[in-house]
Amino acid sequence: MLRFFFLLLLSFQLSAQSTTKFQALNNYVDFTNDCIHGLTISHLMLQSFNNEVNALVDASGEFAFKNSDFGRDIYSDPSYYEHRGISPADLFPKMKKEGKVLGADANKLDDLTSKFFNLCQRLNELRFETGDYIERNDIKDKQHLDAVYQKLENGVKLFDELYSLRNALEKEINSIRSRYESKSKNGFYKPLLENHNALVKALKAIRAKETKNIKALSLVLNRSVDAIENHVEKDDDNYADASKNARTAALKVTKFYKDGSVPEKYERYGKFYYYYNIILTENLNTVAPGSAFKASRLIRDRNLKKLHFLQLPPLFKVLYPRKLIKADLIVSTDSYIEEIPTMLKERKIINNNVSIKADRKLFEIEFFDNMMLDGDILSVNYNGDWIMEKKSLEKFPTKLKFQLNRTGKNYILLHADNEGLVPPNTMGISYFYKGKKQTVFLESNLETSEVIEIFYEQ
Repeated sequence: MLRFFFLLLLSFQLSAQSTTKFQALNNYVDFTNDCIHGLTISHLMLQSFNNEVNALVDASGEFAFKNSDFGRDIYSDPSYYEHRGISPADLFPKMKKEGKVLGADANKLDDLTSKFFNLCQRLNELRFETGDYIERNDIKDKQHLDAVYQKLENGVKLFDELYSLRNALEKEINSIRSRYESKSKNGFYKPLLENHNALVKALKAIRAKETKNIKALSLVLNRSVDAIENHVEKDDDNYADASKNARTAALKVTKFYKDGSVPEKYERYGKFYYYYNIILTENLNTVAPGSAFKASRLIRDRNLKKLHFLQLPPLFKVLYPRKLIKADLIVSTDSYIEEIPTMLKERKIINNNVSIKADRKLFEIEFFDNMMLDGDILSVNYNGDWIMEKKSLEKFPTKLKFQLNRTGKNYILLHADNEGLVPPNTMGISYFYKGKKQTVFLESNLETSEVIEIFYEQ
């Protein structure tokens, strides 16, 4: 009997130790997620400064915020982290202290999270450096304008470094988790985890512009959402919210590869930037609050020995004023087009089976209005990018030089912004193939857009 009680006591002690170690491991995830939450403000401010200086050059910027709209040190102010009840600056030493129970495993985690925190703080400082510089200097002066863009480009590098550190931390945590994670089966945890992993994988592919497997990833993602919904716990708001966000995120990933259209204000950023950021901010991260946040909250509330879900930092990109961009060669932002979309801007896409053959990678095309001068206004999309927007070709045909993707599909799509006096909207395309001039035509209306595929003969 005494031996039985000894073994029982030992079992309780080992279980308590395992729980303590797993809580320490989750501290690293929670801390990183809260740092990412703070990055939302740095991202917003750098994007606002970008808009502000662009507006001074060619009035192409959007609404801009001011640093005074937010706190000075967003990582020390607990009001931004009411969900946690503690700021990252205060959580950081607590995390490191409790992490000592992990022994040697804590060393690598401490190093990665310390670097991550330092970069987040550096980005917070950069928003004030940039804002102060804009206020003190005449940004219409080229030297000062260039200095602002350099600061913004430094922001791009810092966000990229944070993304790499986040992935390194994910790899390290996953290598440790199996030693401490409970083996018990919780019906809702497995589908939530599978969905999270599928969504993160899809977002990483979108961020890297690796679209070849996006369709397959989308199918996996939607299946994982189906599994979540089959385990719906209607009495738990966190589960219901996680399920709802997971479904919306899956639909957006599907829209990315089937359609790829973006709101007008984001067209210059491109579909990769837009879909990556909009999915993680509206459906994954704490700011939403998204599926990763809600699932982690559910795990915490149920006192499960399961790993919380690590979120993703936003992607930052600098836009330059249209006046400063020299559009000599048009290169697709998507280096591999697996399928031509079937919908774009809520219009059905028609393929009339007419095609263009190209015998060289650098390919020049002339666009012209081939019908009567009736006020046609059109936009042209190349491989998912809008290369002409709301333009008339009636008086001035446009010649553009394209760099074709060597693999996958290449296409040009005509989108009618109006129908002129005589519908439909029409456009002629002329080009040279094996030394001979060729001409094809596209037409579109307010319900459908016509597409033409370019076949590159290598």
